[in-house]
Amino acid sequence: MIWTSGSIEELDIGQIFRYDVTIMITLANTLSTVVVDPEMGLTVESFTWNGEELIHHDPARKEAGRTYGIPILFPTPNRVANDRYAFNGNVVPAVMHGFLRHRAFHIESGSDTHVAGRIIFDGSEPLFPYDAEVLVTLSLIGSTLRWEFHVMNTGDEPFAYGLAIHPFFVKKNGMTLEINAHRRLVTDEHMLPTEEVVEERLSSDVDSLSIDGIFKTNGPSASTLRGDGVALKIQGGPAFGYTVVYTDAELPFITVEPQSCAINAHNLVNRELAALQILESGKERQHWIEIRVEPVMEHAHAGRRTTESGKSSQE
Repeated sequence: MIWTSGSIEELDIGQIFRYDVTIMITLANTLSTVVVDPEMGLTVESFTWNGEELIHHDPARKEAGRTYGIPILFPTPNRVANDRYAFNGNVVPAVMHGFLRHRAFHIESGSDTHVAGRIIFDGSEPLFPYDAEVLVTLSLIGSTLRWEFHVMNTGDEPFAYGLAIHPFFVKKNGMTLEINAHRRLVTDEHMLPTEEVVEERLSSDVDSLSIDGIFKTNGPSASTLRGDGVALKIQGGPAFGYTVVYTDAELPFITVEPQSCAINAHNLVNRELAALQILESGKERQHWIEIRVEPVMEHAHAGRRTTESGKSSQE
């Protein structure tokens, strides 16, 4: 699925097409189709299930350099105070949501249902002045889209990072949201955490939500959006202890973001609350996130819904 016009050159790796200077990668099976842009940090531009688009597509946000589709946020998910942080004796400039989403990946392998890309850092990147490698694999397994992240420190000094995805889900009729969290980080007028945590349970009615908040989860991040007969289950691996939710009544999308660290994590005094990933020289770490799509079968009992997997929920 290509949005621009121009000549197409088919490459050997999976379904990879060169559109002038733009490469779009399509993963597809009988249930789902995913379109990925490796020139823009392996951002997912489209995720369809049974022909229905699940991701809000806004070309204006892409052209403006803002988040769109499902970008990968690394190494500074969300906001960073004063656009910089100090770590290991160095002051490092930073940008909101990290810079990886604006960098091109080198595609190493692919097929109809997976693509793997790598970025190698040699210490010359101002926003990440370290020797490191980041390998990302996207796999389409039935109705599940899975990200696998492999972060490697190939240098002589440690570095700190956070990781997240930022999916812009299309709002559905009567959509509801469940997250496994009831502790919200209080933020100031700049939307930065004050390091105070309060008890707060999020309303499940998406239509009534107006929020830009971060919640500390009970275990790894796990959220479910339901609407128009579809359940979207967003889950992170053990490192993802936060969920960010952003929407407004006037917006056509809702973002539900598994995040490994707090907002402004590099600058927080409370290191446990910050939950930064610290990677020592020569070490490596692996993480994963999944978005699973399931049909929701309505039952006669009001308020009770069952997914195809047989699990029920009481709303």
